[in-house]
Amino acid sequence: MGVTKATLEIDQDTGFAWDEQCKNLAGWNVTSCASTLFQKLNGNAWKEWKRVPTRTRTITYLTQGQELNKLPEDTNPCSVTIEDTNAIITSVGEYSELEGDEEDNHTTGWILPRIAGNNYEEQIFINNISKGKGQIVSDGSSKEGRSTSAFVVLPNKNIHGSNTIPGEPQDQISYRGELGGILASICYTNKICTNHNISEGLCTMYCDNKGALSAAFGWKHPNPR
Repeated sequence: MGVTKATLEIDQDTGFAWDEQCKNLAGWNVTSCASTLFQKLNGNAWKEWKRVPTRTRTITYLTQGQELNKLPEDTNPCSVTIEDTNAIITSVGEYSELEGDEEDNHTTGWILPRIAGNNYEEQIFINNISKGKGQIVSDGSSKEGRSTSAFVVLPNKNIHGSNTIPGEPQDQISYRGELGGILASICYTNKICTNHNISEGLCTMYCDNKGALSAAFGWKHPNPR
């Protein structure tokens, strides 16, 4: 994820917007041609890994010890595992272009209008999902005709989001707020899995409203499906 203003903002259709400074938050980047892998070091330094030929479909990289002070422009974020002295890419994401700072460029739907965190924490969440250990918790409430909800990614709690659930004031109840939080958790998790090409894994969702959880799984109506 990349910081657009004071907090992160996500567009449900186009994904995350990045600026150059926040690309430095990514732990690993790979060139678009997949020839070179870059590992984040302290500060703005990057260690360079070069692709080596193999007889398998697995793309493998070895480091030659060279370090750079600036990340090349034509790169994408990726998740990496280390096996012995080899680096192997497990998934590749993409950066969305930040078109400008005008408010109109950050208009989003109600489900995920406000997201805060960083790419390093997102990589941790993605890796946990891939291992079947993803965790996310949501909560919702209603007061004076207005329902709101929030979610946070576990265990570090460094990625969180919030929203305001639409609807008429007479329709706003805590149950509606809980469902809004569950829906935001599902949409956020699905979105980053899509961005990082994650097709298998598991994420456990927590909520303190049993009725809302039953609705989220489609066991009762209304539900967010």
